[in-house]
Amino acid sequence: MAIQKVVDLNKPLDADAKATLEKSSLKPELAQAALALHGDRYRQLQSRLNRFLFWHPVFIIVFSIAIPTVLTYKLWDYISISDSPVELLSFLIKSNDFRFQILASLPLLAAVMGFVGITCFWVSEELRYISDKMIQEGFAGEIFGFNIKTFSELPSEPTTTQDVKLYENGVNTQIILYRDSPIAICTVTPDLVNSTVENFIVKISGLHIRKVFAKVDFDDLLIDWSIFRAREIYQDYVKSKNLKIVVDSYSFDKKFESTLLAKNFVIVDESLELNPYKEVSTKIQKLIHSFFGVSRRTLELDIITTNEDAALLEKAVKESSFLRHESITSSATEVSTPKGVRKRKS
Repeated sequence: MAIQKVVDLNKPLDADAKATLEKSSLKPELAQAALALHGDRYRQLQSRLNRFLFWHPVFIIVFSIAIPTVLTYKLWDYISISDSPVELLSFLIKSNDFRFQILASLPLLAAVMGFVGITCFWVSEELRYISDKMIQEGFAGEIFGFNIKTFSELPSEPTTTQDVKLYENGVNTQIILYRDSPIAICTVTPDLVNSTVENFIVKISGLHIRKVFAKVDFDDLLIDWSIFRAREIYQDYVKSKNLKIVVDSYSFDKKFESTLLAKNFVIVDESLELNPYKEVSTKIQKLIHSFFGVSRRTLELDIITTNEDAALLEKAVKESSFLRHESITSSATEVSTPKGVRKRKS
């Protein structure tokens, strides 16, 4: 059984580790780290959704109405006798009762903030559920396309024919490591259920970059890899005419969606159910999702395949070092160290 590489996403990278940037397909020792990265995606999506809702125009209007209304109600006696805003503010220094009325309004303002906070939590809780129940509910199997727990129990090097067969599952996942720690991941899976003779579908079932590296264009590299890998899967499985690559995004995850649109993906479907693996939203939740414009979108990239597809793959490999099968290591001086990651002391 392979010894798992432990990744704590709440701690900075090891400053003493060799400063290298590498890529690797999924290996048994990286199974736990891969699971943690995919789970962290939904934690980060929950955080983005909370920010999206908190600054939504609806809640901005609520704040704009509630705060002045509460303060006006509590301070009306002082407002009515003041000739100017300056005179009103002077009561803050002169009158203890004025200060008391401001303090007395805080519970009402806290109630408004509490309502907003509870609403945000209730709407975004679905995404945390995916992260927390990834193994128990079988979401991990949907992402990787196989039993990740069984894969993690394989030895570091395959010893039997069965081991070799299971190892092959790892080629559909690409992991980027910095200072010997996984920081980004992309997994693709063939959709054999919905594929037809005319169209073969490959899904980007998971793509995530560790938060402190979000500003580095690893998502761009991983999407390129997913397109390349989808072509390889297509050649291995079928002889259909067209290849489709699909991926889920969210209406509030603008950066990721913009990256996909720049790669010529188009939105083909939209759902008010945020969980891509299980129907868990109630009708009321879906109404709230619709009201705030929160949705899960399916984007698709159509690739017309030809007999020259193999030549295109070879050309892509030659032009992009990231797509080469051999491990790539580069000096850390070529990668800007994101904020929150400790640099090695000289």
